[in-house]
Amino acid sequence: MLDSILTRILFIIILCVFRCSAISACECQLLRGEKWSYAHVEEQLRKNQHVFIGQVLSHTNHSFQVKVLDVFKGQIDQQVLVGTYNGYSSCATSVREGLWIFYTTLAPDGSLPAIDACSFSGSLTHPELSLVPPKPGALLDSVAQHKLMEDQQLRQSALFMHNWLSEYTILTTYRSKMTTQGPSLLLLYVFCSTLIILVVALLYQAQRNAK
Repeated sequence: MLDSILTRILFIIILCVFRCSAISACECQLLRGEKWSYAHVEEQLRKNQHVFIGQVLSHTNHSFQVKVLDVFKGQIDQQVLVGTYNGYSSCATSVREGLWIFYTTLAPDGSLPAIDACSFSGSLTHPELSLVPPKPGALLDSVAQHKLMEDQQLRQSALFMHNWLSEYTILTTYRSKMTTQGPSLLLLYVFCSTLIILVVALLYQAQRNAK
């Protein structure tokens, strides 16, 4: 009993520290997850001069390297970009290897500005999911808490997949209006691979929950 109570308290503290520090330090409205909308995507397209999908190749506490895979807006001459990163900032977005969607305006030297928690940029390989702690007064043991987290991850993953498919459609439609360039075969491969991975993960979670 004591173990389950301590586990629940630790779970709530971790979520509160993460969510409160990100919101209070950055003082911005998070636009992903349930806050995502067509209007937000269109607004980000207007605000940022460069929008593209990239592969984060490596990162340190100060910088990261991104291989440009496909551009939706703006001209990017370099194949690999270097981005600034402050891993010690409470407002910094954790940059990890994998596929990312970037909404940004490159510096005059072609480098990527720092990405903070207020940015619309985000990882497609490891999306940040919004998990909600148990309701006040709910006494859950460790098994029930684990089930709660799995259920939330399943719902948030499905929501992310739905939002990203819609966002990708908006981006490709925007590009088709601005240029005659179509999506590259590499981008289509990357997009389909990401979709397959998400579907498999959702089916795996659903199968586990059904047991």
